[in-house]
Amino acid sequence: MSLTDFSAMPFLNTQEKKNLQAMFQQALTNTDKQLVMKDDGTAYVKTGDIPAEWLRDSSAQMRPYLFFARNDKDAANKLKAVIEGQALYIAVDPYANAFREDSKVWTREFELDSLSYPILLAWTYWKVTGDASVFTPAVRAGFDSVLKTMETEQDHDGSLPGRAKSPYSHPSASGNPVGYTGMIWSSHRPSDDACKYNFLIPSQIQAVQALTALEEMENFIGRKDRASRAQKLKTEVHAGIEKFGIVKHPKYGRIYAYEVDGLGRANLMDDANIPSLLSIPYFGYASEKDGVYAATRRFVLSEDNPYFYSGCVKGKDVYGVGSPHTPTNLLTTLGRIAQGVFTRKPSEQIATLKMIFSKVVHPQKRTGLVWPLAQLAQGLTTKDKNEQIAALKMLLASDSGDHRLHESYLPNNPKVYTRPDFGWPNALFAEFVLTAFQGHPTLPVPSPPASLQPGFTAQKKNPHHRVTYI
Repeated sequence: MSLTDFSAMPFLNTQEKKNLQAMFQQALTNTDKQLVMKDDGTAYVKTGDIPAEWLRDSSAQMRPYLFFARNDKDAANKLKAVIEGQALYIAVDPYANAFREDSKVWTREFELDSLSYPILLAWTYWKVTGDASVFTPAVRAGFDSVLKTMETEQDHDGSLPGRAKSPYSHPSASGNPVGYTGMIWSSHRPSDDACKYNFLIPSQIQAVQALTALEEMENFIGRKDRASRAQKLKTEVHAGIEKFGIVKHPKYGRIYAYEVDGLGRANLMDDANIPSLLSIPYFGYASEKDGVYAATRRFVLSEDNPYFYSGCVKGKDVYGVGSPHTPTNLLTTLGRIAQGVFTRKPSEQIATLKMIFSKVVHPQKRTGLVWPLAQLAQGLTTKDKNEQIAALKMLLASDSGDHRLHESYLPNNPKVYTRPDFGWPNALFAEFVLTAFQGHPTLPVPSPPASLQPGFTAQKKNPHHRVTYI
């Protein structure tokens, strides 16, 4: 089957196959439109309609290239250029999450995942291609900066003997009381929203995997001291997740919290932005069959998750996780009204009236914007073909007519969406289609912690950590 042959997909009707053809072509080529090769041999990857590169987004945007890098020199060179550029950005400021093309900081919101993503991209490139030339002096220096920053933020307040207080602060996320947990403090979520509690469990989980990758790369490079530090930090973060990050829910049993403070408070929710609780198997930390993850997944994909939304498009159910980053309820309605007022298209005016009427008739129904990132995470973390197909059909139904995946959309009307050009979900859509429907093997992931590997038997369980659900 060629990369654009979707004829042998009997679960799709003719129109769905046409939509898939158009959306896949857009998704697979989107990163090339955002990528700029620079004179210094690095590359800059714009996030889309915002003229800046996010370390997280650019790492995800480059993942489709990894499927071809072993035999495609151009794809490999672009990946190496991005990895080199990310390392130089981290050297400028390891606490910044986004940069301009001239290497100046765009936003300085410390998001732990912004350090983990570049490490995982470098490791995956190395594993896929076997090309160790990626470990340039700049990349090695980037590894040093990542490790040092993670170690510093493990004790953000400098509460332990001999540890200095972190140099970083942010007006919207600093000052929250935290206890020492062994985990890594983060001021912001991967949505760019400030954390409610500063130990963000999905980011801790991704960090464990990134540190596993870093340990392996440092051992290969021959820097055993750095490998030992990465191994120690990984072990402590994992222990913190197990002790503080798992709570007992009255309905679902033992599940991962979204955020905790190490003082007994936990935030039970999930956000569409990745890393998320839903995306845990995507990073290799636990399998989709793991008991705690399975229970967490049931919670996340239910209305008990305050950011789970559902709707109906052309008679088909659409659902998924949203984010507090995008408007809900009244703001969504007002935005749709504005669209109706300022358009001359009768179809959009009618859609506005229908939406307003539906809110009057069903005012009690929780409404909000679903993020394709969450629907992709659902499809990428299951081996159930029926669930993969259901996720694909919802993504196809989200097409507003431009054949792009957007940041978020109204599940009752995909023409109501945020961000006309957003590279991250389009790259992830290409990865989903390649692996779930085009026969490509999934990309390698670091090994999970020993306690989460099949056949592991714990010698003694720690008592359950009591928390207050917020």
